[in-house]
Amino acid sequence: MQVQRHWVERAFEDGKGELGMADYQVRKHNAWYHHQALVMLAMQYLNKKKTELKQAVPLLSVRDVRLNIIAALKEQGAEMEKEINQMFERHQHRINDINRHYADNEHL
Repeated sequence: MQVQRHWVERAFEDGKGELGMADYQVRKHNAWYHHQALVMLAMQYLNKKKTELKQAVPLLSVRDVRLNIIAALKEQGAEMEKEINQMFERHQHRINDINRHYADNEHL
């Protein structure tokens, strides 16, 4: 059960940090529900994209998908290519960190 809790909390962190779950400014209770529903729909869409692209890009994050969508909506091909290159650079840093973590813990 503890492991399941990690993924639930990770989803909330993504929602708050990347999708604006905590960035609401509403005056009525109904507006809060609308805001949360839109955030949940965005989370569902981004998680579906992550699942679809898991084989091709295993370290794909919600932030990566969000930035690619923004670049695509701006219709700037050069900007999209820049975002993709930055995404792969972040992934390489993550892979290096993962490998370094396991190499450091082999001595224990």
